[in-house]
Amino acid sequence: MSKILDQYSKFVDGVTSPASKDIEEYLQQLNALASQGCDIARLDTAFTGMCSESGEANDLVKKLKFHGKEYTPEIREHLIKELGDVA
Repeated sequence: MSKILDQYSKFVDGVTSPASKDIEEYLQQLNALASQGCDIARLDTAFTGMCSESGEANDLVKKLKFHGKEYTPEIREHLIKELGDVA
């Protein structure tokens, strides 16, 4: 198992950007984005929220498809609200 983990770690390291592996590189990239007019804090907050909300909607669909949850008017309404949150 250790050999597989080592191989996977090597693969991940090979496809990961320097800014994802080194805090100084990451901070430099954030500063570069800021100097280009990007409000990275707001962008990060927005995308984190969007991913969270889409994950909640996806969880409802997963339960319908794979866990036998009944498609009730309440579930439909909940799904509509989650999709509204994504939008």
